[in-house]
Amino acid sequence: MIISLIGYVLYWFFNLSGRVVQFGVLRAMGLSRAQLSGMLLLEQVFTAGLSILLGIGIGQVSSRLFLPFLQTTDNVSAQVPPFRIVFEQQDMLQLYGVTVVMLVIGATMLLWQIRRLRVHQAVKMGEER
Repeated sequence: MIISLIGYVLYWFFNLSGRVVQFGVLRAMGLSRAQLSGMLLLEQVFTAGLSILLGIGIGQVSSRLFLPFLQTTDNVSAQVPPFRIVFEQQDMLQLYGVTVVMLVIGATMLLWQIRRLRVHQAVKMGEER
């Protein structure tokens, strides 16, 4: 999860760095800093949040469908220990908790990076950073 968090933060950092001129134009058109932050947080929710929810849903459905096929013995009753598929609620809650913490850390770093951007300096006759 830490590697995922690092990749996530690096993606957003480089994404923000490449879009400074766009943010400057939006600010010059009258978008406030709070509206810009809200827009980027919604973008984050729709990209990261939706992909996480879809990944969890597809993973659960596919594991319920295909894990029973991993049982390869002919005599199922003689298999010791018996083949069982178990989804522990505690494990799932821990996984969801770590994912939420990762998203909150990413959102916090995103907001911090937005506050650091000097978008008012970015719009200089089409100069790119």
